[in-house]
Amino acid sequence: MVARTSFPFLSYLLVVYASYGNMKPSSAPYKMIISNIETCDVTASNPSQPVITSKNVDSEGHKSFSLKGDLNEEFNENTQYIFQVDKFTNGEWNENVYSEDGKIGDVIRTYVDRSWKRLKKHFANMVENYCDVKKGHYEIVDYQVPKEEVNFPPMYGSLKATLSLLNDKDEVFLCVRGYLEVTEH
Repeated sequence: MVARTSFPFLSYLLVVYASYGNMKPSSAPYKMIISNIETCDVTASNPSQPVITSKNVDSEGHKSFSLKGDLNEEFNENTQYIFQVDKFTNGEWNENVYSEDGKIGDVIRTYVDRSWKRLKKHFANMVENYCDVKKGHYEIVDYQVPKEEVNFPPMYGSLKATLSLLNDKDEVFLCVRGYLEVTEH
């Protein structure tokens, strides 16, 4: 079965979430340009390693994502995540300038609820309840999420953001990293 759901959304969540810190949501004007999205190291014995591409749709920072790959472990809103942002300053990466962990469902509800609900309408057969995502093959081409559908205050600069999802054995089964430039707009 081919489904078009959660992977691209998590990729978008990674990049958008990377642009923002643990601050009160606002509608601060920003422009976010993605230079690369890639998978990163996993520790689970059956990792999910999708092929992810993105492109900037316009000069305002709206994005389009394409993804193809298998999700080898189910996850739900209680699945734990680890999120880390590194910032490029003075010619080097300053690691872990922002980090957070918790339940992926909380992040979705707080910051991207509107986008998630819109996406779920298209793929209800693979996502049950609020955030119960089934194993399977996922494929999507040019999925767009307008920046108006997210609710984060920006962290500006050249950023490297990593989002990891952990299984019930605390092994990383999915890891996505994005490189982006966020500027005031």
